[in-house]
Amino acid sequence: MASPPTDDEDQDTTRPRWVAWVIGVLAAAIALGMANLAWMMLTGRLGPTA
Repeated sequence: MASPPTDDEDQDTTRPRWVAWVIGVLAAAIALGMANLAWMMLTGRLGPTA
């Protein structure tokens, strides 16, 4: 039996590996930035001055 013809939409497109690295680095930078802001708020270096 011959396999049925496949449409272009049925096949997964492969993404370059650098896209995963960029997403991972951005996620890490956002997480570290949020942790830095939380630390600054907890230690009193950031927030209301009054």
